[in-house]
Amino acid sequence: MRAVKSNRLRKVISAFLVIVVIVSVFVWRFHVVNAECPAPVLDTHSLNEPVFHNGVEYTLSDYAVLSEDEFCKQFNIDPLHVKAYGLHSKIIVFTMYAKNVSEQNVDVDFAGQMLLQLGNYTCTYMCYIPLFQLLNPDKPTAGTMLPGHDIELTIPYQIIEYDWNENEYENLENETTQIVFSLYPVKKSIILHTS
Repeated sequence: MRAVKSNRLRKVISAFLVIVVIVSVFVWRFHVVNAECPAPVLDTHSLNEPVFHNGVEYTLSDYAVLSEDEFCKQFNIDPLHVKAYGLHSKIIVFTMYAKNVSEQNVDVDFAGQMLLQLGNYTCTYMCYIPLFQLLNPDKPTAGTMLPGHDIELTIPYQIIEYDWNENEYENLENETTQIVFSLYPVKKSIILHTS
């Protein structure tokens, strides 16, 4: 009987020691990783205020959240291009001015390098390329900017209803909206709208 109790006690102590070692290793690694990867530095700007990113100066202005009908009317777009999937959507539109202020050629991707952050959600999709091309005929979605070269573009982000619950979708206009150029180690963003 004593041998059985002694075996159980040894198993309990062994299990306890294993748990202590695992927790200790986790805490140690947690501190090491946090020391090597500090929290991002925030570099936040407002509309009409330039942000510098990879040698390019970006300034955003004229922010609006439009329904499909408002968007088509304002930009004289055939509704077929906006409603092609038969789903309701809203379009976030803003004007972007970009200028290469460095002394080197800079590769840019106007339609893909910026993330849209609505409230606490950083959207993984980029701007809707067909709408981008309709609003910016004869202007590139990406390319190389020469030193001193500048460009002004109208940037559309199409927010499709099924990606959101009904309440969130109805209140998109009230969400804090940011365009994020980088997330780490410096989070560079321009706030288009605050809730």
